[in-house]
Amino acid sequence: MMIRIIECTAKPDFTLQLKLNDGRKGLINIEHLLKGKIYEPVRDSRYFVLAEIDDFGSICWPNGADIAIETLVELLPAESKSLVGNKNAQIDDEPRNETIIIRVSSTMKNNFTHQASKNGKNLSSWILHKLNAS
Repeated sequence: MMIRIIECTAKPDFTLQLKLNDGRKGLINIEHLLKGKIYEPVRDSRYFVLAEIDDFGSICWPNGADIAIETLVELLPAESKSLVGNKNAQIDDEPRNETIIIRVSSTMKNNFTHQASKNGKNLSSWILHKLNAS
């Protein structure tokens, strides 16, 4: 499932109240991210509150300024984070119709593949093992 923002309320104190399609939600302050020429209008609290959800499920403003969803998710409070890396998450051998998308550089992929083969696992099994062990 691709993570998307499904609800957003922008407040004049540069906070966003977010709800994601996977159930996570939280209040985050993004004032420190509003740097550069594109964000000049967004640094005005009256303009900041005009934030809306774009076609990709992230946040944007009428002038074209936006913030990547990955950045916003990283700012969510810890209790709002997903089960990835949660020791209580259950991973079993039953087939599932779910897809996990992990974006990594080719160097990281090669490193992950090497680590997996060293441990006698295929890449998917190794990643699931590491997620469950963390």
